[in-house]
Amino acid sequence: VMAGANLRGVRAREAGLRFVDLSQAQVVGADLRGALLANAKLYGARFDASSFFMADLARVQIDNQTSLAHANVGRARIDPRWQPPKS
Repeated sequence: VMAGANLRGVRAREAGLRFVDLSQAQVVGADLRGALLANAKLYGARFDASSFFMADLARVQIDNQTSLAHANVGRARIDPRWQPPKS
């Protein structure tokens, strides 16, 4: 549990943070490329200007207070069960 943590500018590439509780955490400017954040609780957390490039964000729990402003989520895994709509 890292609820309320201040992790500004942290470098945690390919870190295993599955099921972690980062509620109300300040993770601004972090390098989380390739990190495993599946099933993490991110209620009210700030990830402004952070990089989630190729990170696993499947089933993360967020609310309307969670901030991802200017975050890089390119090629991130969002939901493994998502399928494009049928035409």
